[in-house]
Amino acid sequence: MAKTVNSKAESEYVLYRISGYSLEGDHIYNGDFVVVNEKEPVKNDDIVAVRLIDNSFRVKHFFKKNGHLYFYPFQRNSRSKKNPVIIDTAKIEGKVIAVICCHKRKHKNKGDNSMS
Repeated sequence: MAKTVNSKAESEYVLYRISGYSLEGDHIYNGDFVVVNEKEPVKNDDIVAVRLIDNSFRVKHFFKKNGHLYFYPFQRNSRSKKNPVIIDTAKIEGKVIAVICCHKRKHKNKGDNSMS
């Protein structure tokens, strides 16, 4: 799930805050922000922001086939599309063009017991 952070007034870019874990394989983590370009064309396998019929947002991989819109999280098996969700009523808000990392990841340096 994602939440809009900035207003869309006169901008082609929208900032969404990520809430969830389905794109960790793409290095997009819970608490990160994604920058979405509303005017950039999307193609199959792009990561997009999607507005659902209840006006909630999701950020997922996208592909279109036989007139249907499919959305799926990152899947390690070479991005297989084994369990996509078909949401023909969704509106693609735009393509994710950047990630602003705000999550806290634990990195351990060799010979250093501190976590950063």
